[in-house]
Amino acid sequence: KIEKIQDPKTNAIHIKKTFCTVSQRFLEREIHAYQVLQGFPEVLTLVRQDSTSLTLPFFEHQKGALPLKAIRQAFHFAQELHRRGYTLTDFHPENLLWNRRHGLRVIDFEFFQKLPNLTLPFESGPIIAGVQAGAGLEVPQRINGEPLMRNYENTWLPYVGLTYESFMNDPVFVQVCKRGKYKLRKYYLVQVRKPFRALVLKWAKRAEVLVDRAIVRIFNLD
Repeated sequence: KIEKIQDPKTNAIHIKKTFCTVSQRFLEREIHAYQVLQGFPEVLTLVRQDSTSLTLPFFEHQKGALPLKAIRQAFHFAQELHRRGYTLTDFHPENLLWNRRHGLRVIDFEFFQKLPNLTLPFESGPIIAGVQAGAGLEVPQRINGEPLMRNYENTWLPYVGLTYESFMNDPVFVQVCKRGKYKLRKYYLVQVRKPFRALVLKWAKRAEVLVDRAIVRIFNLD
């Protein structure tokens, strides 16, 4: 259970997260994460804890899509976790809070776990490539009980609109162009009605070619 509460002494607004008996391992992981990650600017400071709950300061999330710089910061944070021997098997956009004044915060560490293989590169790890069979890591479950196997392609690509390599390495202008292509392609495949889809598809492919040529010329990629 998650509830917004007010501290009677300071009047500060907090978020209290209460766990049932069968979810004690999630509470233990969260508390461990807040202890290990104390001092990280992306992590809230634990206000208090007890045997069934933890309390965190309330953080106002700004409505709208997260800016790329905030998502990139989240991935740098995830890379640092990996470097220290930890991972998050439920790392997704809804677990990121951001506002213009205070920046980024990462929340929900119920699936904060130690990496079984410390030599595994980040790009081959659970957040990018997904949890591999036999890795010994717990993953979230869907409502029907099936495991929810997250990776960059199925969790972040639809949100970011860029491959991981492009997202972390390309110049901003190139990223804007590629995101535009991705969103355009997604739009004409999902939103445009069938009678007009062929026409829009033809126009969109032509636009993609022009964008690719512009990128090559501007950045001398040929």
